[in-house]
Amino acid sequence: MTTYVLFGITGDLAAKKILPALSSLHDRGLLPEPFSVVGVSRKQMTDVELRTHVEDRVDLSDTFTKKITCVSGAYDSADIYALLKEKLAGSTQALFHLSVPPTAYSGILTELGTSGIAKNHPILIEKPFGTDLESAKTLQSLVEQYFTEEQVFRIDHYLAKGGMLNLLQKKIAGEARWDATTVSKIYVATYETMTVAGRAGFYNDVGALKDVLQNHILEMFATALMEQPASSTAHDVQAARAASFATLPSFSSEHTTVVRGQYEGYLIDAEVPASDTETYVRIETTLTGPRYEGVQCVFEGGKALSETVHTIALTYTNGEAEAIDINAFPKDETVPTNYGRLMFDALKGDQTLFA
Repeated sequence: MTTYVLFGITGDLAAKKILPALSSLHDRGLLPEPFSVVGVSRKQMTDVELRTHVEDRVDLSDTFTKKITCVSGAYDSADIYALLKEKLAGSTQALFHLSVPPTAYSGILTELGTSGIAKNHPILIEKPFGTDLESAKTLQSLVEQYFTEEQVFRIDHYLAKGGMLNLLQKKIAGEARWDATTVSKIYVATYETMTVAGRAGFYNDVGALKDVLQNHILEMFATALMEQPASSTAHDVQAARAASFATLPSFSSEHTTVVRGQYEGYLIDAEVPASDTETYVRIETTLTGPRYEGVQCVFEGGKALSETVHTIALTYTNGEAEAIDINAFPKDETVPTNYGRLMFDALKGDQTLFA
């Protein structure tokens, strides 16, 4: 038995991304069998109530929905983990997915670690990881205390988008190699026409910089600039991506400018009287290092903009330009992309497409 334990099963992310992806994998026969989903909810619910709640919000197959059961209670309560231990008694494989606000991570990581129920099983961690640098360091220390690095899968679903998969294939093959002699500017953007209405409770404490720039945009950037990895293994691919960050100057560099903005009507959508949370951010800087010294770099992201764009755009030194559509259809891909692909890989223990 493989059991998928989903913390935050009643949340927005579970309804929009996680549960539809799991159902699609199940319906395509891509999940191990037998398979079950245990949803962890802070609100007291029975199995039937949780299934009804899910069915009211998400279009899932009936056969998949019947696999969902519920465990209720506070995330930092030992009682939940005792119940989970009973649920997992017949499981040979488990996966723990933390789809919760950053403030809930500490309690969950501590209880998963001290209870021992997550030992040797993968843990999927959503972003944002913490609310600032210090809280992220504290959470990372908890991860290192209780889990091995091989267990931890840090989700950035942009890494599993079709255009990113295509670009990664080229990088592994030694193609798409650039430097300051060939590229004068790199522009990385992810912005949308949608507002924050319906998820303001999450967004107002996060903002555009934490929501898309420090994860999605930087992972797009890192993939674009990465050198050919030593091999196609997860370790070497992750190392090559991470090395790209050395080209970024200090945030306080005199060559770096930051613009933060908020769309008109945000306070109404967020249902707050006042807020300086940014819904738009743009950072312009100049790259450093021997390969990209002097290359202009622009990051841009936001909500409620005039169009939806997910792109890596390159301006070449010869005046030509190229735009990489991140949402392009992946080549040779049979597994549903984004969340479905990530879940499929996590169950296999493959960290290649994780941050």
